[in-house]
Amino acid sequence: MNASEKELNKNPWRRTDERPPIEGKDLALAIAALLLCALFLGGCIPSDWTWLVTAVLFACVVIAVRSTGSVLLLLSVALLASLLTLSMEGGAFVLSIMVGCGSMTWLLTVSKHHRYTAFAVLVAAYGVCWLVSSDPLYSALVFAFAPAAVLMAIATVRDVGRTSTVLYTVGGFLVSIVAFLCILLFKQYGAVSFDLLVRFVEELRVALVEALRGTGYLLWDLFVKSAEEAKVTVEQMEAVRNAYETAFNEANLQVLVNSVVGLAPAWIFIPTVTLAYGAHLFLLRRYYNTAWRSMMTPASCTVTVSTTASVLFFICFVIVMFIPRDSLFLMAVRNLFLILVPGLCLVGVQTIAFQVRRARGWFGVVWILLLTAMLCCAGFSSLYLLALWGAYAVVSVAIRKKIMQKMKDMDDHNL
Repeated sequence: MNASEKELNKNPWRRTDERPPIEGKDLALAIAALLLCALFLGGCIPSDWTWLVTAVLFACVVIAVRSTGSVLLLLSVALLASLLTLSMEGGAFVLSIMVGCGSMTWLLTVSKHHRYTAFAVLVAAYGVCWLVSSDPLYSALVFAFAPAAVLMAIATVRDVGRTSTVLYTVGGFLVSIVAFLCILLFKQYGAVSFDLLVRFVEELRVALVEALRGTGYLLWDLFVKSAEEAKVTVEQMEAVRNAYETAFNEANLQVLVNSVVGLAPAWIFIPTVTLAYGAHLFLLRRYYNTAWRSMMTPASCTVTVSTTASVLFFICFVIVMFIPRDSLFLMAVRNLFLILVPGLCLVGVQTIAFQVRRARGWFGVVWILLLTAMLCCAGFSSLYLLALWGAYAVVSVAIRKKIMQKMKDMDDHNL
């Protein structure tokens, strides 16, 4: 190891002795975006102004990213969050996390002095939110993306690769989630312990069952009103009643809730890895558009999935598809299966995009039509098909490399 590598390991924040200049407009955009995201997460901005925050963050993404594909991807994640939460606050929250994390990481990596600027902005935002809400614990949400940004910055300057950088960022989000759970338990019970966490999960199970039961009552009332207007026969009403009682009985509701709670690791990992990937994409585009392209090494721009993970996905897919019985082992397999889906889906999309670029004539159009048909016909199940395609691509490339290496070794031996 030479002297420069030793110095880099001592001080990983300094990658090169010569750094490009930081333009004032880029610095102002990063600080303004970071401040806005922190203030919104800390509850300083009224909910009536959510549409304005969303519009400003949308403009920030367009100005900072300047790439149609990347902008559409980030905004699609925000739109999906809004649809799932049935509110604009969900989309604004997701945009705030991705833009805030990416902007803070950019400040942490482009200059040693601006590391302190980033933390000063968050501290100032925390003070403002505390004054407005008078709740020091809720105001701490301004630091929601800070651990993820710090770990992403460390992974970036060490150039550990894009996949590892995203996983570093996921680790930061998990730190924030654990801190949020501790705050929630403290506000709910006045203390923090594992027993209180178990109690909280049990109360959550009961609340979910009650919510599903209430939804069932609401659906039944709506059906009865519609049936009276449509003059449904007694036999039809009885058949629907039997189906309703079967679907919403206590045992089935308990099984459904237990399945949802049992898949909690997957429900936590999938959103966090999506947010981490979006934040890292925002960061890469910021580097590209602010004369910091030297930070964009080949490893930092390439998503890779190991052959072991791909083989595990195939095994989990077979188990999930053909063994429907519930057990602790199968719940763990389902969690692993869902956790591997996002990364392999991305590899599958990249493989199809490569095939489209490589194809000649109408073959490229055929690939696009097949992908569109799969998305339209299969819905969310198309994600599993994309993940299978990605796993197949990874395994086939590994087998091809192994064969080529064996052929090369045989040729060397014969010589």
